Amino acid sequence: MAETQAGEMKRSLTLTGITVNAMALIAPGAFLWTTFQAQSALQKSGTSTAGEMWTGLLFSLILALLTAYSYSELARAYPDAGTGSSYYFAEAAFLDKENPQHRRYARPAKLTLGWISHLYYWIYPGIMVAFTATLFGYLYAAIFHHTLTYIPLAIVAILFSVITGYIAYRGISGSTVTAIAINVIQITCLTLVSILFIWFRIAHGHAHPLTAGIQGAAFEQKNAFHVLIPHSFINLLYQSTIAILLLVGFESVTALGAEAINPEKDIKRGVLLSLLIQGGVCYLFEYFAANNAVGSVLISNSATGSKQVVGGYAAATNSSAPIGDMIKTIGDRYIGNTGQTLAVLVALTVLLALVGTTLACLNTGVRVTYSMAKDKEMPSILGLLHGRFATPHGGIFILVAVSAVLGIFGANPYQVDNLTQITLASNTGTFLVYGLTCVVTLVAFASRHDKHPVKHYVIPGVGAFMNLAELLGVVYIAVTGSGTSPGNAYKALGVVVAWCIAGVVWVAINPNKGHAQKVAAARRGPSLSERAAMPPQSPQPAPTVPIEPIAPMAPIGAATAVAVAAVAVAAPPAPAPTEPAPDVVDLTAREPEPEPPPKPPVTTTSLALPASLVDRIAAAARDMSLAIDELAAQVLEERFPAPKRFGFIGMGRSGLADIANRFDELRHELALQQLGDERPAGGEA
Repeated sequence: MAETQAGEMKRSLTLTGITVNAMALIAPGAFLWTTFQAQSALQKSGTSTAGEMWTGLLFSLILALLTAYSYSELARAYPDAGTGSSYYFAEAAFLDKENPQHRRYARPAKLTLGWISHLYYWIYPGIMVAFTATLFGYLYAAIFHHTLTYIPLAIVAILFSVITGYIAYRGISGSTVTAIAINVIQITCLTLVSILFIWFRIAHGHAHPLTAGIQGAAFEQKNAFHVLIPHSFINLLYQSTIAILLLVGFESVTALGAEAINPEKDIKRGVLLSLLIQGGVCYLFEYFAANNAVGSVLISNSATGSKQVVGGYAAATNSSAPIGDMIKTIGDRYIGNTGQTLAVLVALTVLLALVGTTLACLNTGVRVTYSMAKDKEMPSILGLLHGRFATPHGGIFILVAVSAVLGIFGANPYQVDNLTQITLASNTGTFLVYGLTCVVTLVAFASRHDKHPVKHYVIPGVGAFMNLAELLGVVYIAVTGSGTSPGNAYKALGVVVAWCIAGVVWVAINPNKGHAQKVAAARRGPSLSERAAMPPQSPQPAPTVPIEPIAPMAPIGAATAVAVAAVAVAAPPAPAPTEPAPDVVDLTAREPEPEPPPKPPVTTTSLALPASLVDRIAAAARDMSLAIDELAAQVLEERFPAPKRFGFIGMGRSGLADIANRFDELRHELALQQLGDERPAGGEA
């Protein structure tokens, strides 16, 4: 196991641990249950768009993959991101620039992304707490046939926040074990439910509606192929504004780099694998099965205050748990009247999935904040690291309290708009973070040697555009909706604006602002003008090592003399010396050392260089250093594809010749300058 120094997080996550943490946040087992009603209710100009639910999901998956690939490339380029995620990527992208003026934008970029990410990571756990409390109310009513009031639901929200916070406090290893168990349970359950829906459609394709007199077909989709084909591109776009929110969370693993054993490879793989498994397999499979089976044969009801009975998507709109109603119908009619039991069991697995989602988002949120606090961009309490569990416990305690408050606010059964408002605020932050991260990818790879036009221009460019388009679509649908929808949208946008203003104020009044600026300046390094203004450093003399004199020998006693004489008699005769030996040898005398030759006097010439020439010399020296880095990186690229450093500039081998020519020109100018300074007064050259 990797050793851990004081103040550092433990590196314990393998690729499996990294991937399952992100899979827990995406949670297909939870969101089919919680969002199918909202997707069924989504309309455009009074017309239902629910028929494009699966195609809208596929479109959103493609968009999410564009963003996920941008994250994965940033993770490959900057494997030392640690817990910073997009906050770190934004800074690193600008610090890599050759132009000092570009590096000045590193701190504003990281502050912008880091602050906005809190709209996502610090509100989202509260939304999951509210979902959990609401689902607990559904389970309680189904089992005990009694509806809980607001106070019990608020207590459930508090307890759930504390439980998930405690798991996060104990360390990422415990969170990973929990995530593995929850993923296995939820994927197994949704697979069985999906197979149940497919079996029902195949075996009972000609079943009659539950209630006589319902208008329309028994099934909403004519056949399985009809589910997979887009029929209205506008309706598809409408559905994608909700479907994209099911897929968020793949980027959460980029905040686990400090706890990954091999972040250079596993973070990138974890981003893509989590989205492909949960989105490309689980979500597409379960939504295909549910949309293929939905119809008046499985679900029918009437809206509150209305006697008209409807089925299919209209009935799903009126139900608080349409998936549960469909399961209940199949169990009651075809599996021995076990519908209620099956619905409760599936709801329990959804509850477990919400635990994993909340835990994964909580772990991600506090780690991004921890990175900002280490840079003194956030209050110091958020940068505390537990000595035993190596977790940012200060941030965990505060986020648990925030999640409990938001959960209580969103779980109010008498104010259902509360949950809509905080959800829209969080979704706005999500799209902003994703879009800005795609822009950061464009900036980061614009000057790298390994840039690729498709991977690093087309993919992040389209990703940034589509994230912005999705954000505008979500806001437009909310603002132009009916009833309380416009008011909810304005309140949510007000929260976003207020948070951004609070960020500007915090940066201005931050008591550690000076230290934060020093941290940013140290990473940025001095500019060329600052280097030219620095006083020259005088060379330090080499340290001298004192030579100890040889101590005189002690007088030889009689016994010692006898022993020496005996050795001399036993020893073979020594060869005759070539020169006569002296009569007396003084062993205590030191051999005289030759005197060093006198040093020639050093003549110095005072050479005053113009500032422009100093800047050019410094720039040429820096370019030469970067060129050497580039050549070394190209030689070692196959074995070390991702150098762990800032300041990696793509220059190319051909740039060496230009730099050499520049040094020749500078040497010539220096010679002319020195010649001019050494001219005698009034003399000619």
